Amino acid sequence: EMVFGGMDKLKDKIQETKKEKPKAIIVVSSCPSGIIGDDIDQIQDLEGDIPVITLKADGNLTGDYLQGMLMAFTGLAKQIIRKDVKPVKNLVNIVFEKVVAKNTNSNYEIVKNYLSAFDVKINCRFLCETDYDSLANFKAASLNLLAYRDYTSNILQDFFEKNYDVEFFENPFPVGFLQTAEWLEGIGEYFDKPSVAKEIIENNTIAYEDRVKAVKAQLKGKKLMVITYNHDIDWILKSAIDVGIKITKLCILNFSQDEGFRTKLGRTFNFEENYDKDKRIQDIELYKPDILLTNYESSIGTEGLMTFTMPMCPDVGFFSGITECEKWARLKETNLLGEWKNDEELFRKYNS
Repeated sequence: EMVFGGMDKLKDKIQETKKEKPKAIIVVSSCPSGIIGDDIDQIQDLEGDIPVITLKADGNLTGDYLQGMLMAFTGLAKQIIRKDVKPVKNLVNIVFEKVVAKNTNSNYEIVKNYLSAFDVKINCRFLCETDYDSLANFKAASLNLLAYRDYTSNILQDFFEKNYDVEFFENPFPVGFLQTAEWLEGIGEYFDKPSVAKEIIENNTIAYEDRVKAVKAQLKGKKLMVITYNHDIDWILKSAIDVGIKITKLCILNFSQDEGFRTKLGRTFNFEENYDKDKRIQDIELYKPDILLTNYESSIGTEGLMTFTMPMCPDVGFFSGITECEKWARLKETNLLGEWKNDEELFRKYNS
């Protein structure tokens, strides 16, 4: 519901909404209300038996988009989460899924399936497709899983640990073969089911190796160059190495949400942090890659070069990297001469 016209209309709308008997009413302010001086905290006097929760999102007063997200997260938590709830062993929360990412739900389903193998259920998705009761019972989970590890998620973890005395799993949702194996081993250890983790890893190792063999002939010896805002890219590097690709250069762009390039692959890469994107053309000419993987595309300097988009929010699971390699192999085998290029012949035939 949108309310225009000041506090009186807002109060009337709240009384009207109460007749529908919701679990709670959440009121979010916007810039105009901040400009004219409306204070939505006044309406908390109307609570009665239905909680009225206020979130001040006046962009002109409370900050930018990121600050608004953090304010919404912490504001809802402070006003809804019950501190008297006791944790249950086989319940977890998921914290900070990115609702704007197109693979949020598919990633959730993959993680949910992994957890179900350990007889672990999801209590609350903070905040994604959740409900009032799940949020109120946030502390029922014995463990909290970060969907991403970045600047914003670190702030949220610190907030929950200090204010609600809850435990967080060290690793975020796993991307790629190595991270997924490590993540499952950690989950298995936490819930005292290491054999379950071992079985999942063994089964997926076989499937992964089969997929590597299927594309190695097409990709072995090809040269890859990466230009990316993502700083943790082992998920794609491992698969590229496994299929025999030579990595010529990793160009790591500055990104405030990440912590710098790091790798657990045990090898030395030619990489450059705080990369100047204006060097792109000269580096392509210097290293002559067959494949360019980048967060942003440009037609300049990429003639005869296979260019692919590096996802800012990759798919989770064992096969994130090999799935990308399979795309490269498919395109390599594709006839790049589109049928539309024969239109000149048709034009002459029917217009001569």
